[in-house]
Amino acid sequence: MAHDTETLDQRTRAATRLALPAVGTRTPEQVRGAACVWCEDELSNADAVDLGQRSGNFAGQVTRWFPRGCARCVRVAVRTEYANHAGTCEQCADDPTVCEIRRDLRRLALEVRRLVSEARR
Repeated sequence: MAHDTETLDQRTRAATRLALPAVGTRTPEQVRGAACVWCEDELSNADAVDLGQRSGNFAGQVTRWFPRGCARCVRVAVRTEYANHAGTCEQCADDPTVCEIRRDLRRLALEVRRLVSEARR
């Protein structure tokens, strides 16, 4: 069970690194996690990727929000963050195999890839 919790924590850490659109530009469905934060597609619990609790200004008030994304959009976001991270991380420049952030992003990318493959079946 500890292994499952550890994997969840790694996934959450990686997901919270992904750049998201500003909460004030999202629909109420996107803010509450019922629709993909990027493409607005409706999400089910089976195909949604939790992107971690965030805070931001929505409808003139600072609020907590709970964005989720579809596997396709999260896959693009993870690839972008993975590529950007390598160019800005001192650890990755020295030895990318020991960078915890890079490992977390890779795990998330593999998990999302699995979700995309399952959705195609």
